[in-house]
Amino acid sequence: MNISPPIVGPIIGHTTTVQTRIFIQPATSNSKETYAIIRFRHAGEKQWLPVIINRLNSTFEKTAVMVLNDLTPSTTYEYQIGSFSHAGSLKDARTINPQVFTWPIESPIYRFNTCSIETKKSRHYLIGSCRYLNLTGGHAVDVKFSDEIFGRILENIKNQRLDIEAFVMTGDQIYADDWNFAAPDTLLREFAKKYRQAFSTPNFKALTSRIPSYMILDDHEIEDNWPAKATPAKKNTLYRDALHAYTTYQCSHSPAFEASGTEAVYFPGNYWYTFSHADLDWFVLDVRTERDLVKKQTINDRQMDSFLKWLESSHARVKFVVTPVMFYPDSKDSDKGGLDAWKGFTQQRNQILEHIRLKKIKNVIFITGDVHCALTCELKHSVDKDFSVHTIVSSPLSKHRLLPNTTENYFELNKPLTDVNGGRYTNHLTSPVIDKDNYALLSVEKSHVKVNYYGRNGKPLGHEIQIPLK
Repeated sequence: MNISPPIVGPIIGHTTTVQTRIFIQPATSNSKETYAIIRFRHAGEKQWLPVIINRLNSTFEKTAVMVLNDLTPSTTYEYQIGSFSHAGSLKDARTINPQVFTWPIESPIYRFNTCSIETKKSRHYLIGSCRYLNLTGGHAVDVKFSDEIFGRILENIKNQRLDIEAFVMTGDQIYADDWNFAAPDTLLREFAKKYRQAFSTPNFKALTSRIPSYMILDDHEIEDNWPAKATPAKKNTLYRDALHAYTTYQCSHSPAFEASGTEAVYFPGNYWYTFSHADLDWFVLDVRTERDLVKKQTINDRQMDSFLKWLESSHARVKFVVTPVMFYPDSKDSDKGGLDAWKGFTQQRNQILEHIRLKKIKNVIFITGDVHCALTCELKHSVDKDFSVHTIVSSPLSKHRLLPNTTENYFELNKPLTDVNGGRYTNHLTSPVIDKDNYALLSVEKSHVKVNYYGRNGKPLGHEIQIPLK
């Protein structure tokens, strides 16, 4: 019985000390049922552990998320994954003798690492956003250009001998709207096709098949500045289909889904989520699907309440907050583009800032992308001298060759961000503004967080930035 490679994936998703989730989309058979299969083992061993066989999720475009349980912390595993066709039921498929399966000689053996339980350990993260897959007539015409930076990331990881905890992608993993006016995606089959193209490029696949990926959507997974131009018709078709595709390809392998046995099967209904690595905590905000322009809310009350409670209750030495749009600094733009960020939702931003300040919450770092540049920036308070939060921005991974990047002149800097109850919040840059395609490498050390930016050629962009921890 032959095992076929997936057409999308594998993508390593949410990974803990004892579990990992692996996403694939197989090619399917018209005449027989298709099942996903994975075998894995401790790296270096010859004996494979028992295979896991799952049905494909018909709700989510016949994809599968394979959940591996009871793993060992700080351990490297090898795995092979694919699919096979079988006329019988899942119960029957799971009783097939593993010796019957024929894995292709060319089938790759992938690797992943489980997390460490060690605290105060140096941990490394990749940050990136905004990947434009240049398309003409619905086909990728410049795959090598959009995929190049992922190959450079892999080379740098290998050369620097880094163990990467996660690749955090903060939005615009696809551009469903392309040039906004030129045949934007509006139907599920169009969104799904774009994901299949974007997530199947060689270097992206090589990277995400071995490093856990955590993704969150921004506007271009739906439409530029969504929901600024939303109509009832768009909400019933475009928005519905865009979210279905996002849930399938980005969300299904995230902590937002709950696992049952060897499958990720239950979606609780919210796209925001949290994850942790020992003494480092992450909260990934959803600033798109709950946005209410009438109420001036970019997250709803439930998400806000959960976020504020997380900030206060977390004992992590660093609290990373992923926001797909800029928390600060603000742009000078006062049109819909500028107001698409937290600048357009000042009451909620003030609520978060005051909560951090009054509860004396330390070491909060906002992670974002969106604006097609890279920078780090600190926010201080005029009265409360102990208050400090930082932001780290990395964008874009790859933009269209003809589109400009953002320069320092775009931002309101060294000026009051907001006044609240007689106190003034002011931001200042702690790095230059880098207007090139880039990704960020975050290294969390005992006393500081190091930020290094690299370009699409893999070479450093500027000097290392150090954010002190209190």
